[in-house]
Amino acid sequence: MLCYGISYYQKYQQQIKFISEKLSRLGVAQLERLATAFYVTMEEGREQTVSYQATRVHELKPHVPLNQAIDAVQKVDELG
Repeated sequence: MLCYGISYYQKYQQQIKFISEKLSRLGVAQLERLATAFYVTMEEGREQTVSYQATRVHELKPHVPLNQAIDAVQKVDELG
């Protein structure tokens, strides 16, 4: 990464800032839920209901309770 220097940072500055502000305080379990919810949203489409997407998250990650899957899907929606 060092070889890219400042131009690499400048290219991704907004994305780095977003991640550091919105996600840096989350733990591994929270990030897993969000990443899975994001995956489901991208694969299934944003037009699917929160309930449908949360059920899909739970199917992919059975250890994630449905209420936490719903929270993750809603958080992904909030983040844009």
